[in-house]
Amino acid sequence: MYFCKLIKEKLLQFSKQKNFNSSFKKLAKVLTACHSGFKRYLHIRGDIYDFQAADPSSININVGFSYIVNYRFCNVVAINLLRKRVLRTQSKYLATLATSIAQIQNLRPTDPYRGLGIYRRYEKLIYKKRRKQKSSK
Repeated sequence: MYFCKLIKEKLLQFSKQKNFNSSFKKLAKVLTACHSGFKRYLHIRGDIYDFQAADPSSININVGFSYIVNYRFCNVVAINLLRKRVLRTQSKYLATLATSIAQIQNLRPTDPYRGLGIYRRYEKLIYKKRRKQKSSK
């Protein structure tokens, strides 16, 4: 109810402006973002690491183990493979989305020396310096 009143007020404000069409387009983008839910992207980095779609609600993850990990999402999370190493997850419920992403990310945390592993899209990777080899004389 409150949301509808807010939309009416915003439309009245936009209709008074000169460039009504562009403002209306901005409002339409805001409304579609509210209905689409939360999106999170996972990237995987490594030579043999990749995501594979098994069916619409589960994925196979190859992260260097001797076996392929099959992860099944709950019904409220939608998945989409953008590329072989990029996974987009989307849900209206942030808590279920965050727990599923955390479980996938714990399969192979990022390596601080080489940067290999599973990480979120805008996560800043912090690299450590390698140990220097002792020179033998």
